Amino acid sequence: YASLSFNSLETIGDDLNALNFDIQLNNSKVAINDLFHFSTELSENELLAKNNGQIFTISTNLNGNLQNLKINQLFFSGYRDTRISINGIVKEVLEVEHSYFDLKINTIHTTEKDLKTMLGTNLFPEGITLPRRITIDGSIKGNQKDLASTLTLKSDLTNGSIALNLTNTTDSIENIAYKAALKFSKIELGKIIQDTAFGAVNLEAYLDGQGVDFENIESIVRANINEFTYNRYTYSELVIDGKLMDKTFMGNASMNDTNLIFKFDGLVSINDSIPEYKFKLDLEGIDMQRLNLTTNDYRIQSAITAGLTG
Repeated sequence: YASLSFNSLETIGDDLNALNFDIQLNNSKVAINDLFHFSTELSENELLAKNNGQIFTISTNLNGNLQNLKINQLFFSGYRDTRISINGIVKEVLEVEHSYFDLKINTIHTTEKDLKTMLGTNLFPEGITLPRRITIDGSIKGNQKDLASTLTLKSDLTNGSIALNLTNTTDSIENIAYKAALKFSKIELGKIIQDTAFGAVNLEAYLDGQGVDFENIESIVRANINEFTYNRYTYSELVIDGKLMDKTFMGNASMNDTNLIFKFDGLVSINDSIPEYKFKLDLEGIDMQRLNLTTNDYRIQSAITAGLTG
């Protein structure tokens, strides 16, 4: 059902924000092909064209106006097993530069098969395994330039949480600033990259900077990799604290594993023009046989100070 209220048609003609509505839909069916009848431009959209045979189920409970839209319920389902459920508010819908949203994500659930049907198989790189099932919940709020989100992710390849703040989102991608706190358990790295030498990874990390490309990233990096498995050995307690900038890492790293203990402090740069290595490495001990790196009983203890340029 849908209810519309307004003072006069003339008022609406001058200002669509004057239109108040109450819309409730229960398991309504929408076919992508039907949308093309309303706009021929939609048929030229590559994503919609790929999904022109799909039929979706939508349930909604919306009220308010385009200045203050209250989403009591918005539920969407389609494909084989994809579901989206959200509620919240959206303000200034027509004024994109001034719009604001505050949404609760009750659930976003999809599968590997549905993602490939939606987006096409060519979008995903070869040699990478996608989760068979993905479920996300949390919240997201902000505007066109700044947004904040807290998300929880569950899948068959990892479970985790992300708290993310983004600013300058309308700028070029290298200027988008971010603060992110991540916590993931049992990332099945070997399955994801299809390399049996690697196993599961547990980590917590904090990033504060801008840029996502190694060429232009400038970010503080703090990470605690509690466990990671390589070559049938599970390492523990790798801690990293430093800064990435101009293809350079400056900071310290340490590990306090039973069979590998070290402390690193310094700078490593792989800048194309002038590579630079200035660091101190205190290798308190490594048992290469127990780490499954050699079959012979090799144990090494060393202290290295490096200062190389070019």
